[in-house]
Amino acid sequence: LSAAYALTYALARRGTACLTVRDTERQGFRIVDSERGSAQVYFFSTPAQLPQFWRYLFAFEDVAEQHFFALGALAFPRVILHPDLSFARFDGAYRDLRDRVVTALSALSDDFAVLYQLHLGLPHLIQAAMGQHHVDLSPESPKTRGSAKLMRLREKEYEGRRFTCEWHAKIERHRNRIHFSMPADELDGKILIGFFVDHLDT
Repeated sequence: LSAAYALTYALARRGTACLTVRDTERQGFRIVDSERGSAQVYFFSTPAQLPQFWRYLFAFEDVAEQHFFALGALAFPRVILHPDLSFARFDGAYRDLRDRVVTALSALSDDFAVLYQLHLGLPHLIQAAMGQHHVDLSPESPKTRGSAKLMRLREKEYEGRRFTCEWHAKIERHRNRIHFSMPADELDGKILIGFFVDHLDT
């Protein structure tokens, strides 16, 4: 009955996930059929599996911009989305950028902190590893890091502390950047997503 209920919602373009027992092979997205039609339904047995489902909803339910960050708190649990973030600071329309932003934030949430520690913070190794997750990112150049004025543009205050968000994921080669901090103990090992921006001065 729960699968039938979820299918009814999925056919109406409303995502629903079904909790199942841990040992079953029915995990993740599965096609469910009925006389009314067929659609993907998500089956999960632990909370750790749910971010994949939340991320799926952005496109499946065509989530509007005003709801992006509320869903993002569930979809990207290992990053902190600063309250000041706005798609309006990108160059381009929200729906043209949304899926690429979801891809970048998913990889940052799942992989950046782990790879940063594994590769001892060495940028070229981290960049290569994150490239395997289809994310192009880098820290600022030595020239930019050498300018106190430019680096202040990359600082973001969060809960009374200031974080430098010099690492950035490139949504497009020539424009639109997601600036974020390194993993921080003050953030329980998470990274702060500090800026959505067309391009900061360099």
